[in-house]
Amino acid sequence: MSVSQSKNRTYIARETRWVSEYVSRFYPDDFNAGRAAFQVPLGPMSTAISRRAAPRADAVVVSLDHVTIIEADAENKTSAIGQLLYYDFVFPLTEAYIKYSNLPRVKVLLVESTDDTFTAFSEKFGLKVDTWAPDWLLSYLISKGG
Repeated sequence: MSVSQSKNRTYIARETRWVSEYVSRFYPDDFNAGRAAFQVPLGPMSTAISRRAAPRADAVVVSLDHVTIIEADAENKTSAIGQLLYYDFVFPLTEAYIKYSNLPRVKVLLVESTDDTFTAFSEKFGLKVDTWAPDWLLSYLISKGG
């Protein structure tokens, strides 16, 4: 495994932990009912290779009356905007979620901090910006100099 692969796996594990804690705290009924999935491949999946290479939303929460697609990013927030818009676009093309494609979708961009400009820009594209981070993530970011 290359150094970049190792760093990427560590990043994904940290992000998945953050999103899992967020969903369990802010969507407890859906989380406890098993209606939340993490690192969800979205889009048409015709082959095993395409499933492995598919873009992955950090979380998809299927509530009774809507679907929430969550993308979290503490280090490259602006690119997360495009990722979340893409996930919303391919969601109805995803075989596992076709039956939910008629439900309204809420697109949540989870960040540890924001400013008025970033929030306004995100909201212009129909994204909801949620600012929340557990202490362990804030400590990590501070130790990185972030």
